[in-house]
Amino acid sequence: MAALDQSAGGQADPPEIPAATVVVARDGADDLEVLMLRRASTTSFAPGAWVFPGGQVDVADAGDDKMTSIAAARRALVRETREETGLELDGDSLSVISRWIPGPPISKRFTTWILFGTASAADVVVDGSEIIDHRWLSPSVTLAEHGRGKLVLLPPTWVTLYELSRYRNVAEARATIDAAPIAHYDTHVARTETGYVCLWRGDEGFEAGDPELAGTRHRLYVADDGPWSYQRDEGV
Repeated sequence: MAALDQSAGGQADPPEIPAATVVVARDGADDLEVLMLRRASTTSFAPGAWVFPGGQVDVADAGDDKMTSIAAARRALVRETREETGLELDGDSLSVISRWIPGPPISKRFTTWILFGTASAADVVVDGSEIIDHRWLSPSVTLAEHGRGKLVLLPPTWVTLYELSRYRNVAEARATIDAAPIAHYDTHVARTETGYVCLWRGDEGFEAGDPELAGTRHRLYVADDGPWSYQRDEGV
């Protein structure tokens, strides 16, 4: 998977790039639905992947705030969502789900806030260059299609969809997100025989970057071919 390709050994760690993405949600006929966007195959990062709206935080988004701040992320998401989909967001009303910090082996290290909210009631119009398609899907359907090889996801997107799959509607999801602490995913990545494994704090193998160490688990097995597997022990 291109997004997890390791950089050449011996080189300096690539710099972290401030970024943000937003789960734009709505109530479907039977379940919570989220807006998924397909990136063009010509993009340098995650070509062909299905993603949430978002992108890099610009200097103008930050203003007097730090580039890595939630305030800058909110402004970036309003801008990026408008550019990519034509939808309008109220940045101040977005709920914060998580922050992702990739490990040094990742070739492009986007330090990413993931937020949650709703958008204006309008038709989605993708930009046709970076984003070429869109679908409103329930989290569970998206994960099932990914497991069958029908679409490409990145690990932060996969885990976020996995967590959202327990909710039936926007109100339930937002209430739970707002009541929970912000999740922080400092990530270590290790190669396995079948792909990669992403290790997070609380996993016994996190500090050493060794997935073979026995103990508690908080990890995602990223298979090169076939379904992925998420493990998180109770209390982690």
